Amino acid sequence: MFCAAYKGKTAAERKQHIEASNLCFNCLGKHKLSECVSTRTCSVCDARHHTSLHDAYSGGEVAKTSHLAQKTLEKPVAVLLATARIRVRDRFGIEHTARALVDQGSELSLVSESLVQRLKLPRAPTSVAVFGVGGKRTGRARGLVALDISPRDGGPAISVSALILPRLTLYGGGVSADRATWPHLRGLELADPDFAASDPVEILLGADVFAAILQPGLLKGEPFEPVAQRTTLGWIISGAAGQATCAQRSTTLQCHIIEDLSSIVKRFWQQEELPGGVLALTPEDRECENFFSLTHSRNADGRYMVRLPIVDQLPDLRGTRSSALRALAHMERRFARDDKLKQLYVEFMRQYEELGHMTPVAPEDKTKRR
Repeated sequence: MFCAAYKGKTAAERKQHIEASNLCFNCLGKHKLSECVSTRTCSVCDARHHTSLHDAYSGGEVAKTSHLAQKTLEKPVAVLLATARIRVRDRFGIEHTARALVDQGSELSLVSESLVQRLKLPRAPTSVAVFGVGGKRTGRARGLVALDISPRDGGPAISVSALILPRLTLYGGGVSADRATWPHLRGLELADPDFAASDPVEILLGADVFAAILQPGLLKGEPFEPVAQRTTLGWIISGAAGQATCAQRSTTLQCHIIEDLSSIVKRFWQQEELPGGVLALTPEDRECENFFSLTHSRNADGRYMVRLPIVDQLPDLRGTRSSALRALAHMERRFARDDKLKQLYVEFMRQYEELGHMTPVAPEDKTKRR
């Protein structure tokens, strides 16, 4: 699709070339970006630029949002991540047990789609993209949900707002049972007694929740032994835990969450676009449009003038005489208490009659329409 010269350029050089050539940043056509009618966007971030230019737009953002670095060791070392067994309430108030990962590298909390469906919780729509290590996009949130979580052994519940993702990290322990006998951890009420289990993590508690559950208390052991931190959920353990039980390990952490402004702006553009076809008018709207076209004019000041529309078929007022008489009697009682109001009313009705807007009813009409 692209020539070798274009492919050989960096993203920044491509952007400069397109800008110098007055081409569209979205479809690379010979027009401005504001005039582009293409609905296609960047396949990486959904922003309104070509995919080949993605690095030129996201390069500065990646450098500021990387929170985690990892390298391969010849002798892999097992690393425990802070997990907890918690209780979470469904929409009926019934508590369920779930495994949570406490991640200080995440700006917001996350929850798996399967758990939300199991809890039958209502969700709010949102437009948020989730980015991981190196600024790589890991998914898009399917909504926002409010979770009520509490310690596994009972205790006060806290409310957590979490983004819904199809799946979370694949972390699954990695420490054999005979390695989990560190002296400095004996007797502690661990938040996750089965920290070496391989069952999936369904909730990721972000840095905001970690700050809320943190309590004084930190225990350290020997080198290559995990540390224990006291929280309202119990003692969470994390850190190096000796040699891994498998030759290779892969740990994924979500570390950065931003609102996907491109999709929000895209919806704004779609709302502001003119309709493609002619809108169907109701008979009343069509009559008003024709009336305006036939009667409007422009005065010397440049202002438009138009006649007031008059309904051809007036409503049937028969049978309303008694109601009108009651309203008049009520007004006359007010006039007896307020001379100023009576004077203003009489003057208004006199002008109304002089302008021809009302005429006296003939005696025979009074009898017929009683």
